[in-house]
Amino acid sequence: MEMIEALRADAAKVLADGRAKVVIGYQARGEHRAPVFITNPERVSALVYDEACKQNLAVYLRKPEVKLLGKAAVVAPPAVMRSLVLLASESQLTDAAALALAVGTNEYHGAMDLAGVAALLKEKYADLAPSAELLKEIERLSALSPEERAAF
Repeated sequence: MEMIEALRADAAKVLADGRAKVVIGYQARGEHRAPVFITNPERVSALVYDEACKQNLAVYLRKPEVKLLGKAAVVAPPAVMRSLVLLASESQLTDAAALALAVGTNEYHGAMDLAGVAALLKEKYADLAPSAELLKEIERLSALSPEERAAF
């Protein structure tokens, strides 16, 4: 089974069996990707995952309108997995609120709780580091005065 089919199958399964009330993932909008919120298992065919999926979907888990939908299953590449673990470590997220549909560059790891996400990150993605370009930009921004940062 291809990665996207496995992702869609798990998304439909967690909605159908009630482990999640909404799946937060990516949908195609031409050559771009946009967030999609799926509550019906029959709509999971809208899910896509490829190199154009850049947005960190974990941000939606803190939004009141998303919380009202119930437990969310989030399509989670490594950056989103890190965000989920960070939110959990800050007590901003619990297993009762989120489930990860963990994806890697070319593989799908499955549906997992936050403890599973933390273990996967440690085991498989511990060596991921920010790009040199990002580190350079952070250094540049850090050198700005508070006024310059506020204007940025």
